[in-house]
Amino acid sequence: MWSWSRDLPIDGRYLEQIVRSWSPADRELFDQYVNEACEFFPLIRDDIAGLNGGLGIKEIGSGIGLLSLLVANEGFTVISYEPESSGFPLMSKFRETLLSVWLGTSGTVIWVSEKYGVFSTASQPASYVFAVNVVEHIEEWPRLVSEIFENETDDVVTRFVFPNYLYPYEPHFNMPTLFRKNITARFMKSRITKSHLAEPQQFWDELSWPTGSQMKRVCGDFGLLSNFNSESFQSYLVRLRQDEQFRKRKGTFMLLSMYLALPVLVGIGKLLPPQFLPIIDVRISRSVS
Repeated sequence: MWSWSRDLPIDGRYLEQIVRSWSPADRELFDQYVNEACEFFPLIRDDIAGLNGGLGIKEIGSGIGLLSLLVANEGFTVISYEPESSGFPLMSKFRETLLSVWLGTSGTVIWVSEKYGVFSTASQPASYVFAVNVVEHIEEWPRLVSEIFENETDDVVTRFVFPNYLYPYEPHFNMPTLFRKNITARFMKSRITKSHLAEPQQFWDELSWPTGSQMKRVCGDFGLLSNFNSESFQSYLVRLRQDEQFRKRKGTFMLLSMYLALPVLVGIGKLLPPQFLPIIDVRISRSVS
């Protein structure tokens, strides 16, 4: 039984019965996605702690849906968008599994199998929108930023967490990069096409390589306030030191690099402005006129 099953409102025994027929790879991937949601939920929970439960919340790119379920279990209605893009063919299967064993009693999740925007104007405007590790999968992500502030409440706060492609590392393929996407694709073609990811070439083509500086500039162009912080980066460092599964998943190259650079990374977290950290964590809101 997975250790996290004791900490979530789920029927652990029934879950184990369901996943017995899964391949080891599917079990490992499911475990990975659950762990990711469990790691990020405390950050999101702090944001929503002061919100009125009657206000709407939206998650963009909810994956297996666990973050949406956990937020709803705090007493909120969550509209959860997951179009299941390239490279993520098992999201529906994993989400249905979670729903079948879920024991949470508070709140409601409305599942939308489309990209954000299709259902947004027909639903209650949200006061809080979040997207964890999603921006890098959206080719026209500046348009997403604009649409959120066109469709949601006047005081909506949006929180994005995503890898900063200022750094020469691609986290989905666990490989170094050569700073430009087209150059990296040329020299790393074999590594990309032989990846364990489903539809790796299409997955690669859809990556947008966002940076913190780009996000800051886009927010400024739209007249929005961007408040960057180091919370997700600090959490990453803790996991690197304490989470054996997380270290294993990063692969030999990344693990060795991280261990050698760990003192430097700790220093970076203290000295660099947050928009230049390897993990971007930003809250966006309207400017106060």
